[in-house]
Amino acid sequence: MLVPPHTPDTLAQSWQAVHERLVSAGVPDSLSDLSGFSMYHYCAYQVLNQPQDRRLAQQLYQQLRAALSQLPPPQLLHHLDALCAAAWLAPRLDPELAETADPGLWARLDAALYQPAEQICSHPEAARRHTFFCILRYFSLRLPAAKTVLHALLALGLPPLLAAAPTQPVPLGLDGGLAAELLVLLRLHRQGVAVPELAPYVRAGLLLLLGMKQRVDFEAGHCSVFPYQLHSQSGEATYSAELSWHRGDLGQALLLYESHSLLPDPELAKIAELVGLNTLLRTSQATTELVSAAWHRGAAGVAHLYRQLHHISRHPAYRTGYHYWLGQTQHWLPAALAADSTISLADLTKVGLVLLEAQSEDGLGWDVLVL
Repeated sequence: MLVPPHTPDTLAQSWQAVHERLVSAGVPDSLSDLSGFSMYHYCAYQVLNQPQDRRLAQQLYQQLRAALSQLPPPQLLHHLDALCAAAWLAPRLDPELAETADPGLWARLDAALYQPAEQICSHPEAARRHTFFCILRYFSLRLPAAKTVLHALLALGLPPLLAAAPTQPVPLGLDGGLAAELLVLLRLHRQGVAVPELAPYVRAGLLLLLGMKQRVDFEAGHCSVFPYQLHSQSGEATYSAELSWHRGDLGQALLLYESHSLLPDPELAKIAELVGLNTLLRTSQATTELVSAAWHRGAAGVAHLYRQLHHISRHPAYRTGYHYWLGQTQHWLPAALAADSTISLADLTKVGLVLLEAQSEDGLGWDVLVL
């Protein structure tokens, strides 16, 4: 794997180009962008230590709090990503708010989200499964304040692994799929939360995945070890060459590595390494389906996943993968910033965060919202 050259100067230039585009976008007009911009400017302050970034993060966060406080409870379920971002920002920015800030906001939000999560536990329909795990993520970010509510919710039990409608395939990746769900539970475990029946639940999920492994054969077009979705009724799995945050083996490799802390099986660690290292052989469009700098289905998301794999395993090869895809992100960035680009502000914000984090040895912690 040849690593495209990048230096602190070129990384700073690439980030600056993204930053200027985000600033030129003006005041965000959606809760998703409002939460993303607030998080972005807070992280910029962490790296660059510029007071104006912190002030802007505070202003945007205050607007986000005010907007969330006005939403009726049923509407909150349509803005779970913004709620999670607000929960992440709260311990960082709430102490600095004026005394006029609504002191009961978080208690009301916690109660409003507990009720639908409780209903999903009683009726685990496929369409609502993603909502349940998003709410779990929210409560994990609200710890320790939401400890009592979270324990009450977990005591109701977890949804069945394959709670899917006959016509809907079960997603398996990081984008609302099985890997994302199990990673939320494993994070709770690392936080010291006792999740009932966690080990057998995670083990069952891993056995489901491992039962769908395919032999990698690049010439035959079999690039991925794991499928990206499963049709629960027919048992048919669907594979893709795509290697991204949206789908592909990187998310499954991360899940396998993280699971090893709960299930210390040497074979599990071996499989995690085999799956993860195999992805490093894939850099062409044919074996990755990547052609953009984007986060969701592009190089920035892949770069960040390699950074995480290196962090958890300390394997130097993942560091090489990180630098390679960081270089590809920079290479494709001009197209993403072009006037006719279709990249969303939410995605571009994450590209900016990846480039920002590349200028810091320390992780910024924002990825608890997406991993």
